[in-house]
Amino acid sequence: YVAVCSFLGSEIYDLDFNQKLRKAIAKIIRENDKVEFLFSQRESFAHLCLAAAIEAKLQWPQKDITIVQTAKSESADTLKEQIRKTDTFILPCITDKIALLPPSPKREIRIVVDHREERWAIEHSTHLISYHYPVLGGSEQMLYNLAKKKKLKIMDITNKETVCNISTLTQQLSEKEQQILKMDAKGLTNKQIGGKLGISASGAQR
Repeated sequence: YVAVCSFLGSEIYDLDFNQKLRKAIAKIIRENDKVEFLFSQRESFAHLCLAAAIEAKLQWPQKDITIVQTAKSESADTLKEQIRKTDTFILPCITDKIALLPPSPKREIRIVVDHREERWAIEHSTHLISYHYPVLGGSEQMLYNLAKKKKLKIMDITNKETVCNISTLTQQLSEKEQQILKMDAKGLTNKQIGGKLGISASGAQR
């Protein structure tokens, strides 16, 4: 059995993040003989996940662990040019494999295009290590919902105390702001939220 693991998250709020991340990665490795870790994001969150995956690969030399970088390039030559210009955050020396994505449909909506690599990673994964707080909504919620729809094994590394703190803070928002957060957490777009509340899409985004 091959476990394919992707990651979901952005801003880091908790001091125990690295500890929980490493425990989740170790659990996947212990339970499977072969593991692929997919990386599609470029933010600091992805850098921390990458460092933890590389560390685990060194700790378990007897396991078949592969570091995979997704890329929108349509050919190997284009990807080499990207690497030469350092447009990809993973250096070639620590990437075991490159996953080239197929061309995106011309009529694909913008929010999907912006997260095409992340969507592809989730659609091709069996596991997801998630550091996503649903109450905060955002574009990550769309990806989280996709992971649930695909029935991935989701390993939640968020902090229960932080969840309580966020919930307490959101209760101080106005009724309309709380409605926006709830709709956002359900995966509605700003346009859809605006239509339901009678405000503009930009108003829902704020």
